Amino acid sequence: MGSLVVELSYEAETEEEAKLVWSSVQPELRDWRRDRSDLTIRVDGKIVCAYIHATAISETRAAVNTVGSWLTLAARVANVR
Repeated sequence: MGSLVVELSYEAETEEEAKLVWSSVQPELRDWRRDRSDLTIRVDGKIVCAYIHATAISETRAAVNTVGSWLTLAARVANVR
């Protein structure tokens, strides 16, 4: 069976903010259930990218919702400081 690949990205205003968002979601990766989908999050300059690989649409949807929420919340917190 094939796999689904989704890329979510967040463009920060500064590289410092992007690194803060990236580092904020790193603890969540330790508990990620890799039996359902694989997740990689990288930072490159002002861009934070999350790459989700899954084999079923339901797993993909769940991962997109979860990771999207993490990035949104981390970005909001980064902009509050």
